[in-house]
Amino acid sequence: MSPWIRVRAPPACRYRFRVPFPPPATARHKRPTAAVGPVRSPFRSRDELEFTSGSVGWPLYHLALPVVVTTLLQTVYNLTDTFWVGRYGSPELAALTFSFPLVFLFVALGSGVSTAGRVLVAQYEGAGQGSRASFAAGQALVFSALAALVVAAIGIVGIAPLFRAMGAAPGTRDLALGYMQYILAGLPLLFLAYTFSALLQGYGDALTPLLVVLGSVLLNLVLDPLLIFGVGPVPRLGLEGAAIATLGSRGVAAVAGVGLLLSGRVEPSVRLGDLRPEPSFLGTVARVGVPASLETAAIAVSVTASLFIVGRFDAPVVAGFGIGERVTSLMFLPAVGVSASTITMVGQNLGAGEAARARRAARLAVAVPFVGLTAVGLVVVAFAEPIAGVFTTDPDVVAPAAEFLAVIGPAYGAEAAARVYSGVFRGGGRTDVAMVVTGTTFIPVRLGIALALTGPLGYGPTGVWLGYALSGVFGAGLGLVVARLLPWDEAIVDREDPED
Repeated sequence: MSPWIRVRAPPACRYRFRVPFPPPATARHKRPTAAVGPVRSPFRSRDELEFTSGSVGWPLYHLALPVVVTTLLQTVYNLTDTFWVGRYGSPELAALTFSFPLVFLFVALGSGVSTAGRVLVAQYEGAGQGSRASFAAGQALVFSALAALVVAAIGIVGIAPLFRAMGAAPGTRDLALGYMQYILAGLPLLFLAYTFSALLQGYGDALTPLLVVLGSVLLNLVLDPLLIFGVGPVPRLGLEGAAIATLGSRGVAAVAGVGLLLSGRVEPSVRLGDLRPEPSFLGTVARVGVPASLETAAIAVSVTASLFIVGRFDAPVVAGFGIGERVTSLMFLPAVGVSASTITMVGQNLGAGEAARARRAARLAVAVPFVGLTAVGLVVVAFAEPIAGVFTTDPDVVAPAAEFLAVIGPAYGAEAAARVYSGVFRGGGRTDVAMVVTGTTFIPVRLGIALALTGPLGYGPTGVWLGYALSGVFGAGLGLVVARLLPWDEAIVDREDPED
């Protein structure tokens, strides 16, 4: 095959050009396998992974592991803020508590927006169209920044009424508004940081984003106490200091990520010309990214709405729910990592025309978390009280927390499968299908069951726990049916450029 191929320019361009292009992905990605030594790191660089041939299990594992660690590191931001703000003052901690659901929602939106870049880069890379992957990455960055500005504008208008609706006292509300002003101002940086990670993960590089996030988390660990309490010439800023520390550390991650993409040190490399908005391609990015963003927002909304339902009960029940929710979130981290790696595996194989291999990867990606987390859930059921006791010694709180874990533990595997099905549909570019499946599971089904059982049927808080468990089983079943009936195993990008 000639090393020269025609590359289709963005639709607005009225010319074609010829550039030297590497051989197709099937040849380009075959690299020498490192010699097996006595000890090998579980982390692998992009050069050591093959996505469109050979084993489907090991690439999934080696992609999922750094994504899990990256996701875990992301939670350290909030934990660090809570730790230091809690030592600064109770009013500030209350304001931070009211802000967390909104921050969670913004993080979910940023993660969803970045999905478009992950999917398009994966499929173009699988198709061996590196220049198109770079162009898609540039357009995803542009779309991410524009989406952040829109979300920030909506937040500026609606955040004060929302705090009033949540019941925040005037003093607490003022503190929370001051904190959220900084968060809203930094949304473009937050969205760009997530998009950088997604672009590299779509290409198959999950280690570089992990290192960038690790650096920003370490920076936040230093800045938080420094800006909250003040040291020497640094003023004592309190809760606003926590916001500035978060903004600064995430900003460093965003700037470092975009700088790496533009420098050509990582793939997909982005040229300045790739950042010129192309309306028709941005439309494609929006068609993939907006449903993904709404899907992740649905999960965030369901958690917040569940808290409102639980809030009708006594304080120990609310505290027990918080413990159970945190433990469950940690248990689902492997499913989050597998779901993200499934997007890359399915996307690259569909781009390469390997639909059968994409389906095989999807089946394995769903089965392993289902079996593994079902087993983990049964262990959690057996040790529900000791696990809850790690977080509190109050027996009035331990009891509802243990009941929460005992009820939903057997459904861990089912909900993990439901989340991985989302990654399968996303990898095929069918973010609209993923949105419908996840949105139905987490909002009308989960919240509907919880409202019905806690209200007219009189189950009390147990009704909320059953809503979690039953909706997870429903989501897995719905994902299975949809995967069998609807087409998701076709690439949404052209695998070959047409001839003149």
